[in-house]
Amino acid sequence: MRGCITRFALPLALGLFSLTASPVSAAVELPGGSKIETVDFERHVMGVLGRTGCASGSCHGSFQGKGNFRLSLFGYDPAKDHFALTRDGNGRRLDPSDPDQSLMLLKATGQSEHGGQTRFGKSSWQYQLLRAWIAQGAKWTPGSGQVKSVTITPAEYAFRKYLFLRGGYNVNYDSEGIAGGVGFHFPVSVAGMADMDYAYTDMKDLGSAHRFSLRFQF
Repeated sequence: MRGCITRFALPLALGLFSLTASPVSAAVELPGGSKIETVDFERHVMGVLGRTGCASGSCHGSFQGKGNFRLSLFGYDPAKDHFALTRDGNGRRLDPSDPDQSLMLLKATGQSEHGGQTRFGKSSWQYQLLRAWIAQGAKWTPGSGQVKSVTITPAEYAFRKYLFLRGGYNVNYDSEGIAGGVGFHFPVSVAGMADMDYAYTDMKDLGSAHRFSLRFQF
């Protein structure tokens, strides 16, 4: 009798596992033809939020946010943005068990009331990328979006040590291309200096990234 139970128990357990296990997410194909197997929060999700205008100053990137939802301006703070999407508002914006019912996707596609109007359709690559990220557990690897190496051609030009111009092409970073920037170094007091910098990075299929920084030295 015990042997009979064992013979039925194993297939039954395997059957229950197959019913409850989450399906493996398919690779997301981008407009350029490249495919993303594992969606990265900093490199992919934040790129989409920036390209669709969600992280702009006129939308959720404003200092007061929109609709009780706030993102960092142009995605300068990944930790803050990940918290806002996954945990803020009692985590109601994402539904890993049923990604299509995530409030983040329902609003962006116009299926739920959204003051920012429709940002993309359900059949778009943006939707598929965000959906895959949610289905994969909405994970975040801190620092994954940092540039590991940059090749600058030509080298940075400095004018009178106050104006700096840069241009080149990022390598060893599969979602980036042309990069450029301008920096200013100027006095703010008798013994103080300030640095203001702007950088542009072409994220290819994910759009473009803009970064601003301001530093004071006394």
